[in-house]
Amino acid sequence: MKSRTWSIGRYERISQIFALLAVLLSIAALARWFAGFVTVTGLPAPFIPMAPNAALMFLLLGMSVALREKSRILLLATRVAVAITATLAITRLSVYLTNLQLRVEHWFFTFPHETVASAPIGQMAFSTALTFVLLSTAIFLFTLSHPRWVNDAVKALSIVVGFIGLAFLLGYFYGAPLMYDGRWIPMAMTAAICFFLLGAALVVRASVRDITERRSVQEALQKAHEELEQRVLERTAALSQAVTSLETEAAERKQAEQALRETEEQLRQSQKLEGVGQLAGGIAHDFNNLLTVITGYSDLLLIRHSLDDVAREKLQEIKSAGVRATSLTRQLLAFSRKQVLQPVVLDVNTLVEGIGKMLERLIGEHIEVTTLLRPGVAKINADPGQIEQVLINLVVNARDAMPIGGRIAVETANVELDSEYARVNAPVKPGRYVMLSVTDNGTGMDSETQQRIFEPFFTTKEVGKGTGLGLSTVYGIVKQSGGSISMHSEVGKGTTFKIYLPRADDQCATPVSGQDPLEPINGTETILVVEDEEMVRKLAREVLDERGYRVLEAANGDEAIKICHEYENPIHLVLTDVVMPVMSGREVAQAIKTAHPEAAVLYMSGYTDDAILRHGVLEPGINFIEKPFTSQALVSKVMSVLKDGGKTATTR
Repeated sequence: MKSRTWSIGRYERISQIFALLAVLLSIAALARWFAGFVTVTGLPAPFIPMAPNAALMFLLLGMSVALREKSRILLLATRVAVAITATLAITRLSVYLTNLQLRVEHWFFTFPHETVASAPIGQMAFSTALTFVLLSTAIFLFTLSHPRWVNDAVKALSIVVGFIGLAFLLGYFYGAPLMYDGRWIPMAMTAAICFFLLGAALVVRASVRDITERRSVQEALQKAHEELEQRVLERTAALSQAVTSLETEAAERKQAEQALRETEEQLRQSQKLEGVGQLAGGIAHDFNNLLTVITGYSDLLLIRHSLDDVAREKLQEIKSAGVRATSLTRQLLAFSRKQVLQPVVLDVNTLVEGIGKMLERLIGEHIEVTTLLRPGVAKINADPGQIEQVLINLVVNARDAMPIGGRIAVETANVELDSEYARVNAPVKPGRYVMLSVTDNGTGMDSETQQRIFEPFFTTKEVGKGTGLGLSTVYGIVKQSGGSISMHSEVGKGTTFKIYLPRADDQCATPVSGQDPLEPINGTETILVVEDEEMVRKLAREVLDERGYRVLEAANGDEAIKICHEYENPIHLVLTDVVMPVMSGREVAQAIKTAHPEAAVLYMSGYTDDAILRHGVLEPGINFIEKPFTSQALVSKVMSVLKDGGKTATTR
């Protein structure tokens, strides 16, 4: 699609048109003065006409603005015109300020004795003379080789001039200029129009100059960048000539240039993904705290029997929105490779077989699904939930590419990627991998779409039928799991995605168990909640109070330590945020252990993987629950930690 942005030349032509319109008005006024039709020069009959000296000054300044001072002669002519105009304007101002009647205009023009109201015809108004001084100053500054502030001053003065003209013009439209009985002569209507036109023209020209200067700087930087890249290439070629022969060098240089282009494209793609990833990771903590409060209080209200059906339905909608927002946040963190993973050693074949029925329900009866799960496929070390998400996203994407039906093939195999494959498909590392591929015979993708397929929020689907996060989520999960992904597609023939995950050789698969059901008993233990976010702290207290626990709460580490020293009874569990001001959750837990060694510790956080790793919370054997969590998940985790004496695993 062609850009609709106007070129600089169009704005310059607009500026010239405004200036030429002012010139035409001044010429018309002068012609009528010389012809003797002075009463018509004010446009409507009751209004005073433009003074002849004002018409002459508009002619000079209008031509100065309309002509581009590209030569010294035009520049000198512009400054002379400005000097003449300023002199005439100051001469007229002196008449008002000193009552010195120089009557310079009477040397060239003959004036009638008639007046409009009390205003004599042909005399320049005080406001007109003052505005001419401002306009002359602005045009003179525009002719200077200046720092940026001078051009800003030109725009400011031009805006003032245009505003003065517009103000008097509006006065004519609304009847305000019938102040002719006063001491001061008002500005003529045609003079107001000319001031508005010249002020607007000069603002446009000054803005064009700013834009042109910025573009010149950008072009200079681009040229310097290109020269630097060229020098690097020349130096590389010179070193290559010293090592290899001319025939070998030609072939190697061609390969190097191809690899450089591919690497640059991959780098640009990686930088775009990293930029959005940093944004997603930056907002994750605060957003997860908010989602925790939304879903938590929704759960608390939904378990109350006093709600009517309408209120319960609305609360369920609120909770559903919170769950969808949680899913969206996790998709963003997945693609940005900042989510908290729970890797285990797992069998890919078993995982694919386990969600086979779910895949069939997702795609419908009009699509045939076949699996080729080769025996002896090695184990991988990955988060099973995330790998399931990868497979589901790829299958759903394949389904959407086959609106009238087709075939999807899911395949697993052991593969070895050599150094040649890794060189062509950087940053893949050579080694032994487990391959998981999804192939469809759908519509396929063109080259332009393939280049953007992993970008977040990019989608080829209709509005409302895709978030644009499916494949970017797949990309992030695979990369965070230490693997790589490749894609091959042809329009009208279909698409194949191949995922390569590192093998976890000589390790047994870890059984994946579901969450223990929430036991229908109330707790009796004492729990200390340490959380700097008041909404989350209040929610945790209410949830645990509902289950019968005795809850102590602290807003920071100092308060928590003070409570522990003052509380004489046992504290069975410390539920603490990981990242807090002054003291981290890990430091708070270590300090509390000295006073209450019997206390188990459960960490919680809405920060991303990088943040909590720096605090050592994801080490083996440490209890952790990820925000946002539901009320049931929190109670279940607390019961599990208390039951096992603090020896449970990480969960979300």
